Amino acid sequence: MRGVSVEVKELRVFVVGTHRLFCEAVGVILQREGVHLVDTQTERQAALARIAATQPDVILVEEGEGALDLIADLTRLAQTNPGTRLISLSFENNQMSIFHRQQRTVGTTKDLIEAITGP
Repeated sequence: MRGVSVEVKELRVFVVGTHRLFCEAVGVILQREGVHLVDTQTERQAALARIAATQPDVILVEEGEGALDLIADLTRLAQTNPGTRLISLSFENNQMSIFHRQQRTVGTTKDLIEAITGP
């Protein structure tokens, strides 16, 4: 049985970060919760190319040093694919920003899964 009691439909999620540990840890958590992990990437250009090729439903990006340009690029890329959700995670202040004009505090895996599967 999964750790979170949220029904997860088959969403395809791509994780982008500047730290390999972030990408791997978030990937493991998502797979444990039944989310389909498309790929993880730490290189900006490789991430943009893979996201354009795979067209995931959700893009999770690690906030941090140097992330503003990446988030701007990902925002433009997500806008070319209606329905793609862009979510940034900050472990510095436990905040997650959902680029549909929402910001939430993320305290548990359930919060992250709800942001991924939410409207």
